[in-house]
Amino acid sequence: MRKFGIDISKWQKGLSLAQAQKEGVQFAILKAGGSDAGHYKDACFESFYLQAKTLCMPVGAYYFGRDLTVGQAEASAEHFIELLSGKQFEYPVYYDVEGAMLTKTNKAELTAIVNAFCSRLESAGYWVGVYSQLSGFNSEMNISHYCRWVAAWRKTKPNGADMWQFGGETNVIRSNKICGRVVDQDYCYVDYPSLIKEKGLNGWSNTPKLVIKMQIAKPVIRAGSTGANAKLLQINLNALGAKLKEDGIFGISSVRALKEWQKKNGLVVDGVYGAKSAAKMKELL
Repeated sequence: MRKFGIDISKWQKGLSLAQAQKEGVQFAILKAGGSDAGHYKDACFESFYLQAKTLCMPVGAYYFGRDLTVGQAEASAEHFIELLSGKQFEYPVYYDVEGAMLTKTNKAELTAIVNAFCSRLESAGYWVGVYSQLSGFNSEMNISHYCRWVAAWRKTKPNGADMWQFGGETNVIRSNKICGRVVDQDYCYVDYPSLIKEKGLNGWSNTPKLVIKMQIAKPVIRAGSTGANAKLLQINLNALGAKLKEDGIFGISSVRALKEWQKKNGLVVDGVYGAKSAAKMKELL
């Protein structure tokens, strides 16, 4: 398998993921923050996350590192965990290892730094990966346990890459633009959404409040409704105790779960999610 995706940050502010989806983008890796200018959150992390979730576009996240000691890496890992809290990710969460981390440490030091960061994320329930250039993986660190997102702007996939960033400003495979903007582009070769959900990682062991509280654009949902709005309602019902497949198809099981929830909350039991049901759900969540 091979999925086409992009990785984005504040440098792509205003980019429409809905349009990107129309142009063939199947997933996005979002910059959550970093430690290269103190600990910070990327200015567009929240807005891109909400866009993606509204579109049912799978997402992962990355953290730009500038950690030169194990202690710094551990502090950054805690910061990353804070940024990820309350969200769900279908793709791994990555430690971005480049720049000074490659040039100002030796191989043993960098290996210890990366392992310290990643092991902390893993212990917090995340599927963790490392992003770096090909030479970084080949000669600057010894990382085997965590999945690899390899940057190599060329025509052929690097050996050992679970995900390959094949282009950015330079792109020898296709146009370097999505929605008319220069964007880093990626191919992923692993079915992470299925694996991560199956293992209950990256927030999938429970439904985070940030997803639950998202507004459903078209509130009237009934038997036979499909798409993003139906899926969001399934997510909300699961957060309130249902056990539905979140597939965006509002069929018999979904209607039954909605009716049970309506009955429990003193609403008209008609299996139709309208304004009154929406208002009650907002109150509860």
